[in-house]
Amino acid sequence: MSYRIRFLFLAVVVGAMACLPAVAGTPGCSAFGRLQAGAAKVTITPLTPQYMGGWGENRMMEGVHDDLWARALYLSDGRTELVLVSLDLVGMMKPDLDQIVQAVADQVGPNVFIGNTHTHSGPDVIGLWGPSETEPGWDEAYIHYAQEQTAAAIVGAKQNSRPARLCFGSAMTTPEDRIAYNGNERWFQADSPPWNPGRGRGPQDYEVSVMRVEARHQANPHFTDTIATVFNFACHPEVAGGNHDDPLVWKYISCDIGHYAYQQIEEQAGGTAIWLQGALGAMVTVDQQVRTWAECERIGRALGSKALQGAAAAELEANPSIACASRDLNVPLYNAGLYYGMLTGLLRSGPNRLGPNPASPLGMGVLTRVSVIQIGGLQIATTPGEPYPKIGLHIKEAILTAPHKMVLGLCQDELGYMMYPYDYGTPEYGYETSVSTGPTVGLDVEAGLAQALADLVQ
Repeated sequence: MSYRIRFLFLAVVVGAMACLPAVAGTPGCSAFGRLQAGAAKVTITPLTPQYMGGWGENRMMEGVHDDLWARALYLSDGRTELVLVSLDLVGMMKPDLDQIVQAVADQVGPNVFIGNTHTHSGPDVIGLWGPSETEPGWDEAYIHYAQEQTAAAIVGAKQNSRPARLCFGSAMTTPEDRIAYNGNERWFQADSPPWNPGRGRGPQDYEVSVMRVEARHQANPHFTDTIATVFNFACHPEVAGGNHDDPLVWKYISCDIGHYAYQQIEEQAGGTAIWLQGALGAMVTVDQQVRTWAECERIGRALGSKALQGAAAAELEANPSIACASRDLNVPLYNAGLYYGMLTGLLRSGPNRLGPNPASPLGMGVLTRVSVIQIGGLQIATTPGEPYPKIGLHIKEAILTAPHKMVLGLCQDELGYMMYPYDYGTPEYGYETSVSTGPTVGLDVEAGLAQALADLVQ
């Protein structure tokens, strides 16, 4: 073989290798520009006994099955810094989250977006599940501890940052995967498959959206290391919390299915796995047959495998730019119980986040916030509570405009369930109505997101 032919042959081989998918330990295109990224995780497992959030009052923890975490991803395009954070909590609320953002503003800037996975096997950080209906379940010392640990994760993520690149992708779950289902759309029961008798098959977002974050391998520039795998999926993590017959399950601290999803991803891809909760409200829940740790592991690892599938098929985003826009909302308050809880301190929200609102029958509104984040070809919409699937799907289809999309639930706040006015107060949504601010919150959130997106593209 002549020198010229050998040279052409090597050029073809190297060119083909450069287009291989970039996964840990696999050759891939360099495509590293100005982007910096880093990830960190810090435990927020309680150090003292806590009332647990969800599934009724007076559930005091009796042990720890697995640690709770604050997981943070730091990104910078050279002009804008961004931090995405996920807490394994039932729903830390805006005043407490704002304190974290303020505490780290000097180190990372103001664009810090903190969400909750909504595990029902973590401490009560809202107040609804204390010793009784009139006694709050939150513990001031634990709140401060979780805030300090979260701030440490955020700062640590920036300290860990290095030149990086992003890939965006997704994978679709199916009912046959038995990961999650919409339990409140009961009029779809006739379509339930044999393994799922009597369960709904209503509107649901089956997509697992993924952002793969990679750095150049330190020893070999033709290889990459995984910094983080960020996945967005809607599902209540409540396998363990609902087992009232076994205290070793029901009263033990856990990330629930998140624990096993993290394990599945980190064991196979390396780096830090970060779950950004989706539009899980009214009521996307785990498709469990029994409430055991084994079933929790089955569902969690199935979710982790879907995230890995989406990461493997993800497409490279060359030199993405970062931008953020937010809108403050005053949501009309219809729920007298929530109003009472805020006024009395039963809820962590407190009276300072209430403002006059003539559209409310109580004359008051709840102050909250929505945001749209743009990272190259990915748009992320944040929602301050638990939007039901119809809202999440509508945000993706009618509001967000980028090729890749994520809708985050319980991000920057926890205002309970969010539905459209025609479902509010109906028998199908009786429980959800009881822990919702009112019938307009879904429309208010959508309008705020549309305004934020308009601000972003100006």
